[in-house]
Amino acid sequence: MLVEPGRGAVVEAAAAPGATGGAVSVVTDLGRRYVLTGGDVLGMLGYAGVRPVRLPAGLVDLVPAGSPLDPAAARAVAAPA
Repeated sequence: MLVEPGRGAVVEAAAAPGATGGAVSVVTDLGRRYVLTGGDVLGMLGYAGVRPVRLPAGLVDLVPAGSPLDPAAARAVAAPA
């Protein structure tokens, strides 16, 4: 999968043709994917109304995964070191 510099892609990992409910991720131009933890996260990122491109899960899994994009985790207070 190729993402142009300065761009990103919103993809859905389809387990099989016609399957629904696959994990949605944002793939960056740096070759990293970030799984979204809920349907509302796209809107929080400014992608409201963007329809994910459905790709085979095996292809999406080849892109190295970053941390999940989870609003609850982002709001959590980090424990002191």
